[in-house]
Amino acid sequence: RLDRNAFLGMWQSGIPESNERTTQISGIRPDAVETVQRKLEMHNMFFIARRQENGQDMLYFSMKVVTGVVILVELTLRPGFNVCKCCSKTLDPSYVPLLEQSLEYLLRL
Repeated sequence: RLDRNAFLGMWQSGIPESNERTTQISGIRPDAVETVQRKLEMHNMFFIARRQENGQDMLYFSMKVVTGVVILVELTLRPGFNVCKCCSKTLDPSYVPLLEQSLEYLLRL
């Protein structure tokens, strides 16, 4: 689990911008942000922080795969809507498609 400062350091300068990917996940359950947070934490995505801006909630998570690769995730949710923006950063982008597929599955449960 990364602490907030470690997350920020990696997000801002520890991972090249070329390793950032943004996608939209549609058809998700319009759950409360707290429900999304709990759901992802139950699947070993560690909550870092939450901020609100322009009626949207941004949730930040970190995770580490068994090979030790760290993946940082920003989810942007608008309460009551069934679309989520997912931005991920990692030093090994080969894991991103699997991350996105997993998030899509979990957010639709």
